[in-house]
Formats: sequence, structure tokens, C-alpha cells
Amino acid sequence: MPAARSLRLAVAGTPHLAVDALHALLRTRHTVDLLLTRPAAPSGRGRSAQPTPLARAGVALGIPVLAPERTDDPDLLARLRAQAIDLVVVIAYGAMIGSAARAAVPLGWINVHFSLLPAWRGAAPVTYAIWQGDALTGVTIFRIDAGLDTGDILDRTVVPIPPRATAGELLTVLAQVGNERLPDVIDGIAQGTCQAEPQPTGPVSHAPRLTVADAHIDFTADAGQVDRQVRAMTPRPGAWALIGDQRLRIGPVTLGAAAVGAPGTVTRISQAVEVACGQSAVRLGWVQPAGGRQMPAIDWWRGARIAADARLR
Repeated sequence: MPAARSLRLAVAGTPHLAVDALHALLRTRHTVDLLLTRPAAPSGRGRSAQPTPLARAGVALGIPVLAPERTDDPDLLARLRAQAIDLVVVIAYGAMIGSAARAAVPLGWINVHFSLLPAWRGAAPVTYAIWQGDALTGVTIFRIDAGLDTGDILDRTVVPIPPRATAGELLTVLAQVGNERLPDVIDGIAQGTCQAEPQPTGPVSHAPRLTVADAHIDFTADAGQVDRQVRAMTPRPGAWALIGDQRLRIGPVTLGAAAVGAPGTVTRISQAVEVACGQSAVRLGWVQPAGGRQMPAIDWWRGARIAADARLR
């Protein structure tokens, strides 16, 4: 087997999970010489522009950071060539990679994607896998091409979805799997032993970027679907419903007793609060009123003095 040479890497990403992948790569024989991230965006109460977690990590580690608006930015292309970057690793970057950027790097761009492609191509694969009730998901590392998550596969790991997992919990598991597989894939690329294969033929599903409207709970669905929707939207964008004209954020629920009243009807049963669904009911866990703190549903019930005919909608 040929000896693995040390590659000069760039990492393109935005959130904290990209920082974790960066640290995994820093423990390999390869060097991370450049970070690419999204431009600073307004955040917090003051809405001041805040650098991304990956940008902050780069400053702390002394790794150069670029935040171009587009990947065909001439300064970015020049920097990739000037620093002789061999390979770019993408983890939740949030931007399409154009042909000029792909051509600027000898070994191309690879993406760590949290689904078993071609299932759930797009921005929110973990959410959709839970929401639709999938039993299995996984991590696919693939070569980026002109399509949306359509490139040839370098590595694919199957991961069972725990029955009660939220999107945040499942993403943590998948990110760890990705961090464990990524160094071996890069070693294989460096050795020339990692062969890419076309994605399996068969059904293709899409996981578009989530909106606040996607997280609006539909209590006319059956209780199992409501349970999956809430877990899929936790922690972001956060499942919610209206009571009166006030928005109520709702954390993971459990399956309750038989429905009492029309869908959305709120009922206290002993020390629990249940909401009727299209079929059966769900028992609320924690809730967070608009402008308030997160609290157990029974505490909210006591403090809010819920009317007998109250409904969540």
C-alpha cells in the first residue's frame, strides 16, 4: 500500500459541529491551513454581526479564516491556489460550491452529510428522518459535484435512530460518527485507495431548509405524528402552537391517553397536561410561553389558569 502523504486541507463550515470536525482533523497527519465560513450575521438582542463558531475557532487556533459571500469570489479562488490546498472538507457550510471553486483544488471538495444518500438531500436531513419516522439514518461522505448532494460516495455508515431521539440528540451522534470516519477517508484519498462510487439508484428524498411554519404543530395529525414533529424540531427551530393569540413553544412530548375533545383540546390528567390529537393524545413535557422561561407543563397549567375549553392550534 502506498504511504499516505500529508495533505493541505481547508475546512468549510459554520456551526459548532464544524468546529468539532476541525479538531478531529487537527489530530491527523494532515494540516488544516485555511477555514471557510459564512459572513458574520446579526445575532442576539442587539442584533450585532457575530462571527460564526468556525470563524471564532480559527482566530483562537491561529488558522486563517475567509468568509466570502460566494464561493466563486476571486480572492477565495486565489487563496486556495496560493496556499496549495489539496482538499476542502465541508461540514454544514450552507452554500453551494461552484465549478470554479471545485476546479481550484486538485483533490476536490468532499462533504460530510448526515443521511444515507440519496435519502434526504438538502439542508435538514436529520429533522426529516425523524419527522417521517425513519428507522435508520447514517453519515455519507461524498465528492461535491454540480448537483445538490448528488456526488459520488466515498464512505457510508448506517446508524439506527433511537426511538425517542430529538434532532439535536441524533445530530450529536451522527457528528461523532462523521468525525470518526473522516480521517480514514482523507487518508484513503491521500493514498489513492479510497474509490468513489455513484449513489445507489432508487427513491430520492429531499430535506429543504426549515422555516418557522414547519415547526407549527398540527394537532389534527395522529399522536405519533405529533410526537415525531416535535422531536424533529427540537432544539431548532423549536416546535410551537398558539393558545389564544400567544405562541407557546413545546418541548418533546410522550404519547398520552385517548383524545378528550377536538384536536388541540388541553386537559389536565392528574399531574400531567395532555393535548388531544386527530387520533389519541400527547402528554406535554416542557413548555415555554412567549417572553417566559421554559417550565414543566403542569407548572404552566397552574400559573396560566387555562380555561376549560382551551385549545392549542
